[in-house]
Formats: sequence, structure tokens, C-alpha cells
Amino acid sequence: MIQVLKTSRLQLSISLFLGFLVLLILFSNIKGILFNCFHAYDFGIYQQGIFNIAGGESLNPMITVRGLKAFNDHFMPVILLAVPFAWISNLHPVSLIVFEWMWFALFLFLVFKELKKREFEKPLILYSLGLIIFSKGILTGLEFPIHPGTWSLPIWFLLFLNIEKDKCKKMMFFGIALCMFRGTYPFAVFMLGLYFLGTRKHPITGFVLSGFSAVYSYFVYILRPRILGETASYGGNYFKGYLENPIEASITLFKTFEYAGFLKVFLPVILVLGFIAYKEKNNLKWTDWRIPALLTISPIFAVHFLTNKFHYHYGAAFLAPLLTICFLSDGYKQILKNKRFAAIVMIAFIATASGRYTKFFNTFVLSKSKKCRFDSKYAEETGLIVEKINQLYKGKKIVASGGIIQRVMKPGIQIYAPNTMTTPPENFDLLLLLRNKAGDTYPWHKEHVEKAIKSCKKHENEVLFESEYYYLASGQFNRSCLSVWP
Repeated sequence: MIQVLKTSRLQLSISLFLGFLVLLILFSNIKGILFNCFHAYDFGIYQQGIFNIAGGESLNPMITVRGLKAFNDHFMPVILLAVPFAWISNLHPVSLIVFEWMWFALFLFLVFKELKKREFEKPLILYSLGLIIFSKGILTGLEFPIHPGTWSLPIWFLLFLNIEKDKCKKMMFFGIALCMFRGTYPFAVFMLGLYFLGTRKHPITGFVLSGFSAVYSYFVYILRPRILGETASYGGNYFKGYLENPIEASITLFKTFEYAGFLKVFLPVILVLGFIAYKEKNNLKWTDWRIPALLTISPIFAVHFLTNKFHYHYGAAFLAPLLTICFLSDGYKQILKNKRFAAIVMIAFIATASGRYTKFFNTFVLSKSKKCRFDSKYAEETGLIVEKINQLYKGKKIVASGGIIQRVMKPGIQIYAPNTMTTPPENFDLLLLLRNKAGDTYPWHKEHVEKAIKSCKKHENEVLFESEYYYLASGQFNRSCLSVWP
């Protein structure tokens, strides 16, 4: 295997193949957003916040899709970096797909650059990039856009790189930066700071990291509700059971834990970590840089373990730092010398990721999806719907299927998805529904959509557009007509 890899022709072929897969992710998601394959939960939530800020509505605008203001939901200041992309694209949702993909591409580039700097042989560099590209935890994040947690991939790499290099100023910079990406990340940074304080290795760095993350967390969880008003209490909801009845909550976790999903995300990288530990067993010390690195991710691992959340976009927060530990470990350089083990590891990564690439390939190349349809007539009608909503949305309250919301999103639009975390207003003016599985209508099925149309017709004043794919009507609608459950 190694001898074959050393041939330049095969290396070029592998490079092109990996490049194709990276672009396939991008083009599949672009096609998905254009054909309403993604739901407003969560894409539309972040999109509405970013678009409203870009449109000058407010620095903390209302997100009607979620029923909260942008920073009253998740507090992730990094979303402000997406605003220029929204401006450049004239507020097109594709810009956010590209924006998220660029963070992934940056992660790949940084890994490539660092491994090349360390004089890794090209076969090992390609192998390493392959582990990232076939990492299920990272792919599920990209498959479920958009989330700042997925954007954090290169920041995790840079933080751990500077832990390994023992560069305090950069550790502080990237540790503080990491806090901006997700509400649980300050716990990780706090743990890193505690390590440096406890070991007295870098007391100033430890004080800055633990101090900043503690103050930041106090603001997010204590002061923010007092200053900004009602906020989402995800932590309270997730841990309520453990606080009220820890034994029963633990038993429930044991029964409902997604063991197969957990293994698919972590088993391949655990194999690599195990190989490294075996190769370095005589050199491992408590002063090793990987001790603070692993301690850093331990708090968020505990949070996600107790809440059984390693699927969708949650896995990316673990795979980036764990793979970074692998790549920067001395023992990792020997992995390709054990041909059989190297093959087993790569097969494990590919096997767990194959379903994701099947979906990407089906969407972009074969135009097949369980959530949406692809044809020219549908694309043309979607364009007409976007134009009509652009003309009508000002001053109107709109209820729409989750899949089409991203396409019609504009600053200031009052739009809601039925039967989600947000209750639509009692009365609304426009009803826009996707029909016949043309796009994502979660949690409704085809029958629920038709039932809602039939029920709401008594409130309509005018049918503005109706086809096998869409129903758009104006009227004096009442929320009761959206009650489609038996």
C-alpha cells in the first residue's frame, strides 16, 4: 500500500479525488438550499439573524422563525463575521453555505500547511486529509448547515497547535476566540485555564483563560437574561431531569443513548489515538501537552454525553480537536508503516462516512433526495414565489413551510414555520406551503400539508399561486387552521 502511494500518479489521483469530495459537499449544499432541501430549523434561524443585522434592523434583531431575538437564543457573536458575506451576495442564502464551507476548507488548509512544515511525506499528508474528509462527525455538521460549532474547526486546530508549541499569547487569543462560537465552549477554555493555574506552568495564561471564560459565562447565563430579556434555557431543559431525579435520569440515558451513533463518530479516531498511545507508551508523561488538550474538551464531552447529543452538528466540536491531537503526536508519523492497521483505520473512517457522501452524491449528481425534488419547472416556480414574497412581505405576517423560508428570507420579514419551537401568531396574512414533498415540510408530511390547505381555505381572500409544488394565498388566516394532528 505504501509503495503504491509513493507513485506520483496515484498521489495525484488521490489528491484530485479528495478535492472532488470537498467540492461535492459545497455543491450539494448549494443545490440543496436552492431546492428547499433544508429546514428553517436551524438554517433559517441563523440566516434571519444574520440577514436582519446585515439589513440594519438591529444588532440584536428579532428572529420570528425562533420567536426570540438573535442573541437571546444562542449567544454566538461569531455570526457577525457572516454579515459581510450576506452583503456581498445581496442577501442570498447561498452565501451562508459558502461561508460555512470556507471554515472547513480553512481547517484542511491549516492541517496541510502544518504537516508539510513538519516535513511529513506526501502519502501521510494525503492520508491525514483523508481522515478529515471521511470523518463522520465533521460531515454531519456540514450536512446540517449552518452552525457556528462547525465553523470552529480551524480555531480548535490553532488552539491545540499552540498548546503543543507552548505559545501562551496565541493560546490566549484562540482560547478567547473559541468562546465566541458556542455557549459551551467557555467551559472548555475554563478547564484549560485551570490546568495552567493548577500546574503553575503558565499562571498568567491560566488566569486570563479561566478568568475570561468565567466572566463570559457569567454574562451569558446570568447577566444576559437580565439585560436582554427572555432567553432560551437550553441547559436548564437538558439538565432538569438530572437535577430533579439524577438516578432516573441516568437510567433513561442508559436506555436511550445512541450507542451506534456514538461509535460511528468516535470509534475511527479512537483507533488512531490507541495506536499513538501504544507507540508512545514508554514516553507518555503527565506534563505531555495532550493532557491539557484532552482536559479542554472534557467538559463539553460530559455535557454532550449526559444530553445524548453527538449527532447532527454536535460531532464536529470533538473530531477537529481529537484529529489535531493525532496529527501533532510523534507516534502518528509511524501509522503508515503498519500497512494493515493504516488500512483498517481508513476503512473505518470511510465506512462510517459513506452514507454522508451517498447523500451528497445523490443530491448533486443524481438529483435525488427524500426531502426535496429537483426539476426545472419546480426551480422556475420557486423563482416566481420568491418574487411574489418580495413584493408582499412588508407589514405582513407569513406562515410558511420550513424548506421555503430560506429562499424568501429578507430583513424585517415576519415569517413562521408551523408546529416548531415557535408558535405562529394567532392571525396571519399569507400562507405559503410546499406540496407533494417538493421541499422540507418538517414536521408535516404530505397529508398534513393538504389538510392545512383545505382547512385554511375558508380564511383565504385570494389564491396568489397554486400548483403541484406550491400553495400561496392571502387572507385573514387564523392559527387554528394549522391544527393538522389527529
